[in-house]
Amino acid sequence: MAQATSAEDTAMAAKLESLIQKLAETTESIRNNPASFNASTEQYARLGEAFEVFRKETRQPTDVVLDLLPHLAELTVVRLFIKWKVFENIPTDGEISFKDLASKLGAETNLITRFGSVLVASGLLKQVGSDCVSHSPMSPLFTSGSPMSALAQRTFDDDLRSLLAMPDYFERYGLKEPAGRYHTVYSFSAGDPELTVWEQMNKDKTRMADFMTTMTVWDEGIGTYDFSWLLLEANTSKDRVLLVDVGGGRGQAVRAICQAVPDLPVNRCVVEDRAEVVEEARVSAEGELKEAQFVALDFHKEQPVKGALLYYLRHCLHDYGDEDSVGMLQQIRDAMAADSRLLIVEQVLSNPPSMIGSISDLFMSSLGGKERTLECFQSITSRAGLKIKEVYRSGGLDDCVIECVQV
Repeated sequence: MAQATSAEDTAMAAKLESLIQKLAETTESIRNNPASFNASTEQYARLGEAFEVFRKETRQPTDVVLDLLPHLAELTVVRLFIKWKVFENIPTDGEISFKDLASKLGAETNLITRFGSVLVASGLLKQVGSDCVSHSPMSPLFTSGSPMSALAQRTFDDDLRSLLAMPDYFERYGLKEPAGRYHTVYSFSAGDPELTVWEQMNKDKTRMADFMTTMTVWDEGIGTYDFSWLLLEANTSKDRVLLVDVGGGRGQAVRAICQAVPDLPVNRCVVEDRAEVVEEARVSAEGELKEAQFVALDFHKEQPVKGALLYYLRHCLHDYGDEDSVGMLQQIRDAMAADSRLLIVEQVLSNPPSMIGSISDLFMSSLGGKERTLECFQSITSRAGLKIKEVYRSGGLDDCVIECVQV
């Protein structure tokens, strides 16, 4: 037993030495060339993964449970402070006493002090002296109506509610993978499992609006894929649709692609989504995005735009199980011309998965969806009559661009 423990300690020491070396190299690189660290999602993710490895190697058995508590506490206080409009009542430049802050809110000083201390301890707020508080660089992002506040509200109100309902859900439906549009954990937790997720969301227009706002939190970039070939093909036909953003929300991806390919005709690009979503997108469109076409779509029915050069499906398939996803892909496949391409932009799980990948998969399961490995994507695309031509990975992150063509 002593020898086994010694071997384990030696292995852990080797892992820690390797990790320390990587962090030292990253630190030195930033120190020598600060501009090289542009605070991108990818770079933050790599640093986060490094610290996660360190935490896994050093935590004690009791930490497995204790590690969960700070996140739950911080999320709860953030949700309350958004509702109470605490963040907007803290001066943008300077500090305010807990007493004065509580007075502005019509609250007891002790309540705001105690709950605010949770965010001070987490670093989201800064304490000044013994009884004052100020913003951190991150906390202003949580003012009411912001994308980050909408994300925090949705995480607490919807995701946490779904997680809490899981024991009762599986007690009722059995220990099987949630995979359909009906009888999802999400709708079960809301009290009406006969509704789809979207039907349930649409019952509360404010909640639906918050959901749409959260979609703007995620990086609108287009990764490493080169869209310039669209411009080369644009001159071969003057009226062919060049790009269809399937499930495109407010058109963030179309905007990003047109910015990456400046001469791409926006009026030959289409944003598709549910009728109420594209109508809102049409009304709120700004700049060149106003020139785009906005078309109502039901994922599970006939694709309305035929023969487009490129169909773009980003972060949609993970909302659905395999059978529904195959059906969605078949609708696109049937609309494609012989030279059309389909881009699927999704997280592709490694095996074993990363922490963020497995957490995302857990949340997707509450919607009846799932994150997938590359093998899973090969299976559903093949069943839909498509072939994966190329996979473009994003520098070590799980998000990938999967380029497909007709078989």
